[in-house]
Amino acid sequence: MSVGVTTARVALLAVVAIAPGCKGKRSDGDKAKATAPAIDAAIAAKPAALSGSIMLFVDDTLKRAVPLAELQAWPTVASLVADVPYSSWEALHVQGQGKVTFVITKPATKLTKRTPRLYIDDKQLPSIGLYAKLAADAPKQLRDAVRKAPAHGLHGIRRITVHTKPLPIAKKPPPARLYIAIDGKRQEIPTAKLNRLRTRRKARSGGRTRGWAVADVVGLYTDVRRVKAITLLAANGAKQALTLAQLRNDTRPWLIKRNRRGSFQLRPWPAEGKKRANTQLRGIRTIQIRTR
Repeated sequence: MSVGVTTARVALLAVVAIAPGCKGKRSDGDKAKATAPAIDAAIAAKPAALSGSIMLFVDDTLKRAVPLAELQAWPTVASLVADVPYSSWEALHVQGQGKVTFVITKPATKLTKRTPRLYIDDKQLPSIGLYAKLAADAPKQLRDAVRKAPAHGLHGIRRITVHTKPLPIAKKPPPARLYIAIDGKRQEIPTAKLNRLRTRRKARSGGRTRGWAVADVVGLYTDVRRVKAITLLAANGAKQALTLAQLRNDTRPWLIKRNRRGSFQLRPWPAEGKKRANTQLRGIRTIQIRTR
C-alpha cells in the first residue's frame, strides 16, 4: 500500500477515535477492520475506463475505429476526418442502436451555426450532438456552457459515415390500385373518380378522421340498396366484411383512406369523444360486392 493511502487510513482512524458521542471501547484492530472497507471504497471510486470503439467510415471505406476514450475530449466529427474537407460532405449518417439513425444532408450548408460533436453521455454511451459553433480560442467558461446545451442528437451510436458522394434517391413505389368486383366482374377504380368524391371528415379531429365513405365508392358503380354482401380484400390476403347496416350508415360511415404511401386503408367512424379509430384493414386491393 502506498504512503498516501496509509496516511489516509491513519488520519481517518484518528477522527473516528475522537468522534463525540461514541459509546464503548474498541480495540485498534476492530477500528481498522471497520474503517478499511470505507477507505478502500473511496479509493476505488474513480471513473471506470471506457472500452470499445465506434466505426468511422468515409463513403464505403473504413477510416478508423475511434476509441470511446477519445470522445471524452468532446471532438468535432470533422476533426476526426480532417483530410476530408467539410464543404465536400454530402451527408453525415450516424447509426445508433437497432435501426435508429441520425442523418444530416449537406451539413456545411445547413449547419451554419452548429457543429456535430461526439461525447459520452450520463449513461456512459457514445453520443453525438449539435452544438453551437465555437472559435478556436473560445474561453473555457464559454466552452463549458456550450458543452452543457446540445441541440438534437443520438445516444448509443455505433457507426458514423461521412458521405462525399450524393446519396441514392429512393424510388417511390407506384401508387396502389383499387378495384371493385360486382358479382364476379372486376374493374379498376380510377384515381380521378375517387378524387371527385366528397371527402368525409369528423369535425375537430385534426384531420385524423377523413376519407371516402365506402358507400360513396360503391355508389360509383351500383346502387347501395342492391348490395346484399360486401367484403374488402387486402393484398396480403386479409379481409374485412361489413354488415349492410355499417355500409348504409351515412351518419357514421366506414371510411377508405389513402395514406402518404398511397396505400388504401379501412377505418370505422371513431367512437364519441375520440378523434380517430384504429385501422381495421391495410393495403386494400378489392371491394367485393354481391347483389344477388
